[in-house]
Amino acid sequence: MNEHENVQRIRDLYRGIAEGDVATFADLIHPDVVWHFPGSSWMAGTRKGIADVGAMFMELSARTNNRFAPRLRDAVGNGERVVSIVDAHITVDGETFDSPVCVLYEFEGGKVVEVREFIFEAQAGDAFWARHPGP
Repeated sequence: MNEHENVQRIRDLYRGIAEGDVATFADLIHPDVVWHFPGSSWMAGTRKGIADVGAMFMELSARTNNRFAPRLRDAVGNGERVVSIVDAHITVDGETFDSPVCVLYEFEGGKVVEVREFIFEAQAGDAFWARHPGP
């Protein structure tokens, strides 16, 4: 893989998220993916496998009434890693949480095998989810 292919895959991923295209996500993520999310909210921790990661995003979609809208600012990388810079925008019950996020994607064979999210406003995000604990 060259560096441009994986960067384009991540760009396509965010385009797919914006368009509600679940197939792009499923095609890009390795079945045994490991996804790390910081903080102490319901999203925090490590998820293993596409079913577990998919369940997290399905719950996020349900909790936000499909108002989860990450906006890609940029993506850079090489043949093995891509870093995206994203503006996360989440609305629940009329309250909005916005924060810049850096996401590190590790690739093997054109598939994402590991993800680490770094949220600039992590404490504010934890407080947001504490006010909106969900079902």
